[in-house]
Amino acid sequence: MTLPFTMTESETLAIPCDQATGLRSLKAQSGISWFKGQHDVAMTDSRCRVIVVTSGKGGVGKSTYALNLAVALGEMGQRVLLLDAAEGVSHLDLMCGLHSYWNLEHVGSGARQLVEVILDCPGDVKLLTGCRLLLQPELIPVPLRTFFIEQLAQLEKNCDTLIVDAGTASFPVVYPFVRAADRIDLITTPEPTSIANTYAVLKHLSVRCQNSAGILITSCHEDQHAEAIFERLARTSRTFLQYGIEKLGKLGYHEDVMASIGSRTPFVLKTSCPVSAQIRRFAGKWATRSFAPRKSFFRLVLSETEEKAMNCIHAMAIT
Repeated sequence: MTLPFTMTESETLAIPCDQATGLRSLKAQSGISWFKGQHDVAMTDSRCRVIVVTSGKGGVGKSTYALNLAVALGEMGQRVLLLDAAEGVSHLDLMCGLHSYWNLEHVGSGARQLVEVILDCPGDVKLLTGCRLLLQPELIPVPLRTFFIEQLAQLEKNCDTLIVDAGTASFPVVYPFVRAADRIDLITTPEPTSIANTYAVLKHLSVRCQNSAGILITSCHEDQHAEAIFERLARTSRTFLQYGIEKLGKLGYHEDVMASIGSRTPFVLKTSCPVSAQIRRFAGKWATRSFAPRKSFFRLVLSETEEKAMNCIHAMAIT
């Protein structure tokens, strides 16, 4: 398997000849250049907290929720990094009125350095696309891997919150993201198929993960309906899976939400939208939470996926 692009001569020039020199350059550019108006905290011990947004099926509003939560946190003064790690073509950039040609895959190939592919979104949120590469570290040339990981770890030090749009969790491939998260936001709608798929994901989580999931119900008008859905999921999960879930709440349907997709502007920027107020409440609760120190999110994900890749290679060699 190869990366879906080739490097031109000019792109190859972007590869640092000396990785230590490249990392020093990256540190010099971090902080203020990535988070305008913020002090440089690149070398502090602040703990970046991680939310992974996922679901049991597509079309439930994962990306819309992840983007608007990120913008709401950014407007509260949080330094937020948003990762587009969904399967297929990235689209969080389009939802912000942007277009990302360069992405993390080009960093993995050495065609670009990380600071060159980060996009500025509303709320001073930073967006990184092409993050599915984190699940395929074997595609990164061996001489570049150390520098690749160091760039990501340095970026993480500059963040208060990292939000990962991980796509659907129906397949085990996304679980390295889930296991490395501080919180799993599992999105569902009131539709029976969505609820059934959500329970299927909970079954996987109960076996594969030690961290708990929070349930968010979208496109739901009535509080009582949302409460009934959550209680049914919680009771079933507790009884048959011995797995507890957290109630995040619900997001109602509003025409401003659909209009924001067409206008390519996060709806949370429209303060008159009632769903904006709901998102801001979620952001406010998250901003006050704290978690114990732990290893870098990027190092956790890459170490797990690299180990799996090596195991597959060894298994193929044996057979």
